Amino acid sequence: EGKELKTKIPTLNIKPWFFWPRKPMLMEKVLKQKGILNHNERNIESIFIGNIENNVQEKFRKTTESWETVLTEYHCTKGKQHKFTHEEYLMKLRGAKYGLCLRGYGSKCHREVELMAFGTIPIVTPEVSVTSYMEPLIENVHYIKVTTPEELKEKVSTIITQDQWTNMSSACYEWYQRNVDSKNCWKNMIENILYK
Repeated sequence: EGKELKTKIPTLNIKPWFFWPRKPMLMEKVLKQKGILNHNERNIESIFIGNIENNVQEKFRKTTESWETVLTEYHCTKGKQHKFTHEEYLMKLRGAKYGLCLRGYGSKCHREVELMAFGTIPIVTPEVSVTSYMEPLIENVHYIKVTTPEELKEKVSTIITQDQWTNMSSACYEWYQRNVDSKNCWKNMIENILYK
């Protein structure tokens, strides 16, 4: 969105920024009480939980790609009624090894940071922005990039070893702690505004 704004208002100063979970206080409560799980404790291989509430979300989530055929759990509802409470949603993300990220209303989404908070590795599709953070995400360190369900299936089942998953999971959790958790995000924001 920053590039798009810059084309409309060339004098606008656009900088990468952090992004919060949808309910940051609940996220921190769940993290504090439940912690994160290791590879063998997670009972969901891959997951997507989302909703379609407007035409933009529908454009990016209701596509010809059959993501539900390669994911362990796929929940995409339409309308204002969600399938899970927010705490149930977070617990599902916590119990998964991988989480699919499909673009929503904007190209940057709560889901990526919510997944990373639990050390769940985001599987990112091309329409999702992962470079517009103060500390940009790094492919194959913080996320896996895919364009099709077939590519997702191949990367998850044959390319990523358990050791690689563990390293990526740790990198995701540590990135979240540095950039989003309330202990650090405000300090980072002030330093970014004043000194960078």
